[in-house]
Amino acid sequence: LDKLACSLCAGFSLLEEKVKAVVNDQAADRMKFSEMEASLSEARSSLIKAETEKQKLETLLCQHTNDKKMLFEVIEQFNALGSESLQICGDEIREKQELVSGMESEVMEERKRLHSAFIERD
Repeated sequence: LDKLACSLCAGFSLLEEKVKAVVNDQAADRMKFSEMEASLSEARSSLIKAETEKQKLETLLCQHTNDKKMLFEVIEQFNALGSESLQICGDEIREKQELVSGMESEVMEERKRLHSAFIERD
């Protein structure tokens, strides 16, 4: 009976140690699980921040693209106005040159007339 009691006590002690080991393993697993959950939560938070930043950058890129298009349109309009202005200035210069040329001819004729009149008077 003593052998049986010792054997039961030894078996109980062994079982108790196994239960403690399992409980410790479960506690370690819970701790690892908690750490993994915390890490996952941090990763999700980082992902949300990255997604938000990505959306901001996409918005800025879209705005930049639109601004660039508008700038090119303004440059094209400016170039067109510049070309038109140059054309108008060129036309005005030609008109004034023709006017000056005509006036020079008139002055030359008047000079000849006056010169002739002056010679006749003498």
